[in-house]
Amino acid sequence: MAEGPRKLSLVSICFDVCRRGFSNFSRQISFPYKFRRLSVFVLAILIVTAIPASPAKVSSQKIPLHHFNISCQTCHSSAPDKDDLKSDISSLCSIPGCHNYDPMLNHTVNIVPHGAIPEGMPLDSDQRMTCLTCHESPTVSQGFDDENTRMLKKPSDDTRQFCATCHTAIGGGVRAISHWQFSNRAHLETINPNAAGVEKPAQSSGRLDLETKNCLSCHDEVRVTIPSLNETESQKRARWASMTDHPVGVDYSDFALQKSNMFFYPRRNPERVRLFDGKVGCGSCHSMYAKEEKLLNETFDRGRICLQCHNR
Repeated sequence: MAEGPRKLSLVSICFDVCRRGFSNFSRQISFPYKFRRLSVFVLAILIVTAIPASPAKVSSQKIPLHHFNISCQTCHSSAPDKDDLKSDISSLCSIPGCHNYDPMLNHTVNIVPHGAIPEGMPLDSDQRMTCLTCHESPTVSQGFDDENTRMLKKPSDDTRQFCATCHTAIGGGVRAISHWQFSNRAHLETINPNAAGVEKPAQSSGRLDLETKNCLSCHDEVRVTIPSLNETESQKRARWASMTDHPVGVDYSDFALQKSNMFFYPRRNPERVRLFDGKVGCGSCHSMYAKEEKLLNETFDRGRICLQCHNR
């Protein structure tokens, strides 16, 4: 029974009971008739309001969970309950004010996958992967809670297991397989500005970050050295002669501030050229999602990747 009719029926019942009980009592003490009527009504109302309301029926309607400070018209042409998006969903997810999607640091979207995609991981009408292939729509209320803050289609404590739902079926070469198994991260930086730290795991592990350690566990041909802050010119030349790759584990601010004539501080593109607890790592210049040669996150043409940190 709806709450309104239930309350009205209770009012009439209580009024009748109170009228008969109070009438006998009022005659004994000679209350005026008008006062008796008013008192009966007030008493009936007090009794009804004290009765606990029946639990509200839970609506099956999906609850919008947009938590960004933007208007509906940013994404929708008209009413948001109509599926009239202005662009494809992945492009809308990365508009200013929403997710910080850098294609060099995040899983590719809007591509047709090479292999079969498991059930429950939907593609768009053109059979392309989108953000909603892995994540729940922000209008699905049950997809967002304290245990599934990333709104994954198939929540799992082990991110590698979630990645495996597609990548084991897709296959690929040794490099492709090892990269997703060692990284198991679709987003190499925090992509949600309203939940800083949710997607980005702790990277501290001594002098070298975990991402660099994972890289070096396979790329054993890489020879790196960690320079001293007070390194002399002759020591630097000797170090360069013995190494084949860029140093890692270097505290960037220490070097950049002390040698301001050689380094930019801050870095020219700090969002893409990542540091790990302030230190340089393999992920500072490389990303497994990068499209450039050698998976550089900036082109090597005219030393552009170098000039993100070095000013000469």
